[in-house]
Formats: sequence, C-alpha cells, structure tokens
Amino acid sequence: MKVSFVHEALRAATAPQHQRLEVEADLEARLRDTARRGDAVAGLLQFHREADAVAAAFRPVLDAADVRPGERVAALERAVATLGGSTSNTPVADPPGDLSAVLGWLYVSEGSALGGRVMRKAMRRDGLDLTGLDFLDPPDVGVGPRWIGFLAFLEAAVADGRAIPSDVVAAAGVAFDRARAALVPLSTVSRAA
Repeated sequence: MKVSFVHEALRAATAPQHQRLEVEADLEARLRDTARRGDAVAGLLQFHREADAVAAAFRPVLDAADVRPGERVAALERAVATLGGSTSNTPVADPPGDLSAVLGWLYVSEGSALGGRVMRKAMRRDGLDLTGLDFLDPPDVGVGPRWIGFLAFLEAAVADGRAIPSDVVAAAGVAFDRARAALVPLSTVSRAA
C-alpha cells in the first residue's frame, strides 16, 4: 500500500505517543492474560466510546464514505459482557466541531482496529483462549480494506480542503492521550511519574 503524505505526516508526528502507549498499556500481554483481559477490554471500550462520540456529529459524512467507527463499540460492549465486566457508560469529552478533529481521532481508533487484527492472529497461532476477543478481528468486517478506505477518505478530505493536516495531527495527538488515559493501568502511570 502506498503511504500518502497525510498518512506519513500523521505517523511521524504521533510516533512518540504511539510508542509510549504501546509500551505503557502493554495491551497484547494484558489481552493474552485471562486474569487481566477484562480490564484491558473495558479500557478499549472506554476509548472507542469516546472516539465514537467525537465522530457522532459527522456520522452522515462518515457513513457516506463507509467509515463506521460505532461498529467497534458494539463489539467491545459484547466482549465486556462476555468477560463479566460492566458496560456502563463513562463520561466523554464534548465532540469537536470540525472534520479535521474527527479524522485525527479516527486515525487512532481505526489504527487500533488494524493492530487488534495482528494481535488476534498471533494469539490464535499461539493456541491461546480467545474468549471475549472477537472484536479484535471480526469476521464480518474487513479490517484491512476498511483501513485503506479510511486513509483514502482522509486524503480526499485534506485534498479538497475539508480537513487541515496540522489540525488532524493535533487531534490525533489528543486521541492518543485519551487512549493512554483509558488503557494504561494506574499502577503504570504512578511508576512513570
């Protein structure tokens, strides 16, 4: 897949936050461990609910482009219920008023879906119990084609002036911070401070 200038700028600008999130959240290890899986999935649900709330005002535009972030929320709610956790709503930030911010958030949430697919494949290969992990690679959602479609929409929105690259990057940074708040266990945050 050819990487667009917008995708490359996002990847480069958010690389430190992405790396920090991967290290501190230790998500794959927590999902592999059935004792820690429920908390990890609940954190993912919290983040994706917030991403979905951010995207809500732009649902018609996103639906027309076949970008549907809310589908992951429903799958995560089922996963939390399967794992015996609470699916109660947590407060989310007020949604932004422009498409640039929404696209920055979706860069992080849609990228998370792509990463989940890789994790599930590795866990399946290792013969692990996958209870509650169907959301990582749902059979009815083409995660790879969906990511490619999102990137095409992002690039088109920037090209036609509906989105401003620097604003998309800034919003992606906010989304990574929110993902960190939802996914990193408090004990890890305390040690890092």
